[in-house]
Amino acid sequence: MKNFRALILAAAAALFLSATAAAAPTVSLKAPANNASYLQPATFAASASATASSGTTLTKVEFYAGTTLIGTDTTSPYSISWTNVPAGVHSLTAKAWDNTGAATTSAVRTITVSAINTAPTASLSAPANNSTWVTPASITVSATAKAPETNDTIAKVEFYAGATLIGTDATSPYSISWASPPAGVHTLTAKSYDGQGGVTTSAVRTVTVNAANLPPTVSLSAPANKSSWVSPAAITVSATAKAPETNDTVAKVEFYAGATLIGTDTTSPYSISWASPPAGVHTLTAKAYDGQGGVTTSAARMVTVYAENLPPTVSLSGPANNSTWVSPASITVSATAKAPETNDTVAKVEFYAGATLIGTDTTSPYSISWASLPAGVHTLTAKAYDGQGGVTTSAARTVTVSTSNDPPSVSLTAPAAGSSYTGPGEHHACRQRIRRRRQHRRRRVLQRRHPHRHRHPRRWQLYVHMEQRPRRQLQPACPRRRQPGRVHRLRAGRRDRHRPATPAGRRRRLLRLRRPPQHPAGDYRRHQQGRVALGFRLRRGCGERRPGWGRAEVQV
Repeated sequence: MKNFRALILAAAAALFLSATAAAAPTVSLKAPANNASYLQPATFAASASATASSGTTLTKVEFYAGTTLIGTDTTSPYSISWTNVPAGVHSLTAKAWDNTGAATTSAVRTITVSAINTAPTASLSAPANNSTWVTPASITVSATAKAPETNDTIAKVEFYAGATLIGTDATSPYSISWASPPAGVHTLTAKSYDGQGGVTTSAVRTVTVNAANLPPTVSLSAPANKSSWVSPAAITVSATAKAPETNDTVAKVEFYAGATLIGTDTTSPYSISWASPPAGVHTLTAKAYDGQGGVTTSAARMVTVYAENLPPTVSLSGPANNSTWVSPASITVSATAKAPETNDTVAKVEFYAGATLIGTDTTSPYSISWASLPAGVHTLTAKAYDGQGGVTTSAARTVTVSTSNDPPSVSLTAPAAGSSYTGPGEHHACRQRIRRRRQHRRRRVLQRRHPHRHRHPRRWQLYVHMEQRPRRQLQPACPRRRQPGRVHRLRAGRRDRHRPATPAGRRRRLLRLRRPPQHPAGDYRRHQQGRVALGFRLRRGCGERRPGWGRAEVQV
């Protein structure tokens, strides 16, 4: 029983808490505006709107700057006056309380208080930049100006032409009337002053005042140049016209066919309807008059009016000529058709296979679908009718419908027949193979000539240059006699077969062969004045008279 009572009390408490939470009041800030700016010393009103839930009453509304309480109000409308606001950015909130102790906090609004005044903004709004005027003129010069701080105002706005003050206005909207400006080019600016003495000058606008009137501009916009018409016709002739000066207007526009006036219009857009023009070629112009008496004639446009109707033009656009189809087939037959006169239209286009009508279309683009066509060769044409009864037949196109399918045709387009290509690295591999073959052939020849010399393939060679000696010359090691001034190849020893060949050992050196003085038997190496002397014994060979010593020098 006790547990049951405890459960009942807990449920009642939960319901009471939920009702209390649901009964919280609502509150929102009304002032100041979010992101508003103020200048020190600042005093402004903070206000809020709050509503209690059903069955409760509001007791108070508190106002906070961050977490600091800045004021409380217990009666509606809820507001306070915050004075001597310190400089900085402040986050304002309002908290509403009801008689049950429930409270709600409003959304945050941010304000900025500046210790230093910010200059106002200023910009010209009239007249238009680079506008032109004619004397006598009266130009309205206006500007927009604003103080960035909420507690600051615009004291006045001054207007200047160059460095000359031409007017001042202290109330918004800020504007003056500049009467009788002198002829010339003028640079206009506006200078705004706020309540703290801040000053800002606007961007420049340039106006030109002409002493003499400029004639208006005019050009024909309709009908199209070189257009054709069939009588009876009603042609709309229109033009655009404008006075170059801002304080001038277009008084009227006259329309001419040759030298004959065919109509006048005094309001924009300027146009007339030329009814029943005679047959022939006509030259149309427009003449504009401005308020100062200036006159300008437009460029001419040519129109042709025919007494008799011209037949329409028509041509087949599909299917392709000499195309082949396999049965069953459904071919789309299309054509382009046009009436040459501007005031005429194409009434319909008929499509024929030989003399048989296979379809008709009355709207552009003109096309039909020819289904279940019989096998054979068909000649297609299109016949166009215009609104005046003119008829034109297009050029014929031929299509072939086959009962059996023909295999497709295919041919290679690349590479060219008989062409050859080289893969990556093939040139290098070819050179290596050719070099190895040549070395092998040379080695076999030398082995046949001198079998006792070529027993091991790893013998390095020196390219030496025979030099003319006044006395005993080195005898050649082969039947062909060595000659001075020629490059010969001599074997200078055997490599160590247990050591790998080094690049230096394979390198060819151009040496000079000289006859050294007599030395003991054996190889030698010595350094003389930065040169390396390489000694080697010349082996006895075919045609060699006696063994000897050679000396080769190479610059280090």
